[in-house]
Amino acid sequence: MTNFEQTLEPALDDPEVHGAAAAAHEINNPLTVVVGYVQLLAAEVDAAERGRIDEMLKAVSRIQEIVTRMARVTRVELTGKVPYLPRDA
Repeated sequence: MTNFEQTLEPALDDPEVHGAAAAAHEINNPLTVVVGYVQLLAAEVDAAERGRIDEMLKAVSRIQEIVTRMARVTRVELTGKVPYLPRDA
């Protein structure tokens, strides 16, 4: 067993790691519904209200980014495989 595998082994049984993965999944599902309804609402409002809708979409986007990072971290901890992350251009 390599040092990396020895380091990874405790994470595989860590309830916090599994809990974080479950939380990321459970947050993402209703968040997708919120995004859909906000996008539909955006088509029905005038330009003055559109600014508020855009702020909602930005906030939801930030939450989605956090959930994506949570999922990546737990995936790495559970599998030991680092997903391909492109370099910033």
